[in-house]
Amino acid sequence: METFSVLTLVINDVGETENITQKIDYDMTSGSVNSLTSDVNTKSLIINMTAPESGTINITIPRSIIDSRRDDTGMIVCGEGCDCTIDDIFYVIIDGEEIIHTETITDIDRTIIIPFMESSDVMEIIGTTVIEDLYTIGDGIAMATDIRIK
Repeated sequence: METFSVLTLVINDVGETENITQKIDYDMTSGSVNSLTSDVNTKSLIINMTAPESGTINITIPRSIIDSRRDDTGMIVCGEGCDCTIDDIFYVIIDGEEIIHTETITDIDRTIIIPFMESSDVMEIIGTTVIEDLYTIGDGIAMATDIRIK
Protein backbone atom coordinates (compact mmCIF):
# COMPACT_ATOMS: atom_id res chain seq x y z
CA MET A 1 0.00 0.00 0.00
CA GLU A 2 1.33 3.43 -0.99
CA THR A 3 0.39 6.69 0.72
CA PHE A 4 0.09 10.30 -0.36
CA SER A 5 0.35 12.58 2.67
CA VAL A 6 -1.80 15.68 2.23
CA LEU A 7 -0.65 18.63 4.32
CA THR A 8 -3.61 20.97 4.76
CA LEU A 9 -3.60 24.54 6.01
CA VAL A 10 -7.02 25.18 7.57
CA ILE A 11 -8.07 28.82 7.94
CA ASN A 12 -11.27 29.66 9.83
CA ASP A 13 -13.46 32.76 9.55
CA VAL A 14 -11.45 34.73 12.14
CA GLY A 15 -8.10 34.02 10.53
CA GLU A 16 -6.92 31.30 12.91
CA THR A 17 -4.86 28.59 11.24
CA GLU A 18 -4.28 24.92 11.87
CA ASN A 19 -2.08 22.40 10.06
CA ILE A 20 -3.63 18.97 9.43
CA THR A 21 -2.04 15.94 7.79
CA GLN A 22 -4.37 13.52 6.00
CA LYS A 23 -3.57 10.36 4.07
CA ILE A 24 -4.70 9.07 0.71
CA ASP A 25 -3.84 5.36 0.68
CA TYR A 26 -3.73 3.46 -2.58
CA ASP A 27 -2.69 0.11 -3.98
CA MET A 28 -2.03 -0.05 -7.72
CA THR A 29 -1.56 -3.42 -9.43
CA SER A 30 0.57 -1.99 -12.22
CA GLY A 31 2.06 1.47 -12.52
CA SER A 32 2.35 4.48 -10.25
CA VAL A 33 0.64 7.66 -9.15
CA ASN A 34 2.78 10.62 -10.22
CA SER A 35 0.78 13.56 -8.85
CA LEU A 36 -2.50 14.71 -7.35
CA THR A 37 -4.31 17.99 -7.97
CA SER A 38 -7.80 19.29 -7.32
CA ASP A 39 -10.08 21.30 -9.58
CA VAL A 40 -12.75 23.22 -7.65
CA ASN A 41 -14.59 24.15 -10.87
CA THR A 42 -15.27 20.52 -11.77
CA LYS A 43 -15.22 19.33 -8.12
CA SER A 44 -12.64 16.72 -9.04
CA LEU A 45 -9.50 15.04 -7.80
CA ILE A 46 -7.09 14.59 -10.71
CA ILE A 47 -4.58 11.76 -10.58
CA ASN A 48 -1.72 11.75 -13.08
CA MET A 49 -0.49 8.20 -13.43
CA THR A 50 1.81 5.87 -15.31
CA ALA A 51 0.27 2.56 -16.42
CA PRO A 52 2.67 0.26 -18.30
CA GLU A 53 -0.08 -2.40 -18.38
CA SER A 54 -3.77 -2.73 -17.49
CA GLY A 55 -4.67 -3.07 -13.81
CA THR A 56 -6.65 -1.62 -10.94
CA ILE A 57 -6.16 1.05 -8.33
CA ASN A 58 -7.74 0.69 -4.90
CA ILE A 59 -7.75 4.19 -3.38
CA THR A 60 -9.05 5.39 0.00
CA ILE A 61 -9.78 9.12 0.13
CA PRO A 62 -10.90 11.10 3.20
CA ARG A 63 -14.29 12.79 2.73
CA SER A 64 -12.65 16.07 3.71
CA ILE A 65 -10.59 15.90 0.49
CA ILE A 66 -13.40 14.90 -1.91
CA ASP A 67 -16.98 13.80 -1.34
CA SER A 68 -20.21 13.29 -3.26
CA ARG A 69 -23.60 13.88 -1.59
CA ARG A 70 -27.16 14.83 -2.50
CA ASP A 71 -30.31 15.79 -0.64
CA ASP A 72 -33.06 13.33 0.26
CA THR A 73 -35.13 14.19 -2.84
CA GLY A 74 -32.34 13.00 -5.09
CA MET A 75 -32.75 16.12 -7.17
CA ILE A 76 -30.24 18.48 -5.61
CA VAL A 77 -26.55 17.74 -5.78
CA CYS A 78 -24.94 19.31 -2.76
CA GLY A 79 -21.81 21.37 -2.54
CA GLU A 80 -19.87 22.97 0.27
CA GLY A 81 -22.06 24.11 3.15
CA CYS A 82 -25.16 22.12 2.15
CA ASP A 83 -26.92 19.89 4.63
CA CYS A 84 -26.98 16.85 2.40
CA THR A 85 -27.09 13.48 4.08
CA ILE A 86 -27.35 11.01 1.20
CA ASP A 87 -24.16 9.62 -0.30
CA ASP A 88 -24.01 9.82 -4.07
CA ILE A 89 -21.64 8.01 -6.41
CA PHE A 90 -18.42 9.46 -7.73
CA TYR A 91 -17.97 9.70 -11.47
CA VAL A 92 -14.60 8.40 -12.62
CA ILE A 93 -13.10 9.37 -15.97
CA ILE A 94 -9.81 8.08 -17.34
CA ASP A 95 -8.41 9.79 -20.42
CA GLY A 96 -11.88 11.12 -21.31
CA GLU A 97 -13.81 7.84 -20.87
CA GLU A 98 -16.25 7.20 -17.98
CA ILE A 99 -15.18 4.13 -15.99
CA ILE A 100 -17.40 1.70 -14.08
CA HIS A 101 -15.99 1.27 -10.58
CA THR A 102 -16.96 0.07 -7.09
CA GLU A 103 -17.13 2.13 -3.91
CA THR A 104 -17.10 1.38 -0.20
CA ILE A 105 -18.31 4.25 1.98
CA THR A 106 -17.66 4.98 5.68
CA ASP A 107 -18.31 8.05 7.79
CA ILE A 108 -14.73 9.31 7.31
CA ASP A 109 -13.59 8.10 3.90
CA ARG A 110 -14.51 6.48 0.62
CA THR A 111 -12.64 3.58 -0.98
CA ILE A 112 -12.87 3.24 -4.75
CA ILE A 113 -11.65 0.33 -6.86
CA ILE A 114 -11.02 1.53 -10.40
CA PRO A 115 -9.86 -0.55 -13.36
CA PHE A 116 -7.58 1.11 -15.91
CA MET A 117 -6.10 0.23 -19.27
CA GLU A 118 -2.48 0.11 -20.37
CA SER A 119 -1.07 3.59 -21.09
CA SER A 120 -3.74 5.39 -19.02
CA ASP A 121 -2.50 8.86 -18.08
CA VAL A 122 -5.12 10.97 -16.31
CA MET A 123 -7.79 9.77 -13.89
CA GLU A 124 -10.44 12.20 -12.68
CA ILE A 125 -12.67 11.43 -9.69
CA ILE A 126 -15.65 13.80 -9.74
CA GLY A 127 -17.80 14.52 -6.69
CA THR A 128 -19.79 17.43 -5.29
CA THR A 129 -17.10 18.93 -3.03
CA VAL A 130 -13.31 18.94 -3.27
CA ILE A 131 -10.59 20.57 -1.21
CA GLU A 132 -9.11 23.73 -2.72
CA ASP A 133 -5.64 24.15 -4.15
CA LEU A 134 -4.46 20.55 -3.80
CA TYR A 135 -1.19 20.00 -5.61
CA THR A 136 1.80 17.69 -5.40
CA ILE A 137 4.96 19.17 -3.87
CA GLY A 138 7.15 16.07 -3.73
CA ASP A 139 7.24 12.30 -3.95
CA GLY A 140 4.13 11.16 -2.08
CA ILE A 141 3.43 14.62 -0.60
CA ALA A 142 0.70 17.08 -1.54
CA MET A 143 -0.50 20.39 -0.05
CA ALA A 144 -3.97 21.95 0.11
CA THR A 145 -5.83 24.92 1.54
CA ASP A 146 -9.12 24.58 3.43
CA ILE A 147 -10.90 27.83 4.25
CA ARG A 148 -13.79 27.30 6.66
CA ILE A 149 -16.22 30.15 7.17
CA LYS A 150 -18.95 29.49 9.69
